[in-house]
Amino acid sequence: LSQQPDPKQQPTEALDILGPEYRVQLGSHLTAQDAIDDWRRIENLSEGFLTGLEPEVAQVDLKRRGIWHRLQVRIPEGRIAARNLCDNLTDLSVSCLVVRR
Repeated sequence: LSQQPDPKQQPTEALDILGPEYRVQLGSHLTAQDAIDDWRRIENLSEGFLTGLEPEVAQVDLKRRGIWHRLQVRIPEGRIAARNLCDNLTDLSVSCLVVRR
């Protein structure tokens, strides 16, 4: 019997080939609930630009400034697609920035 490789034990070299992951950050909030509420507001303003994208809330500890919750969407198509999305949202008065992860 051949044993299937464990997907959790993929070599890190394979992950490095994929390159960096880009996200569009739509806000930073004191609570995760505020981030989700902001997603609903932005989604309503987005004229469909966010269709098919799922919000992700990343918790970060900024030490003296406390714990913040960053509202982001992952853009699998890369940096240029992330920049285009951010430009389109900015045209709709939605603040955003492209971040690399």
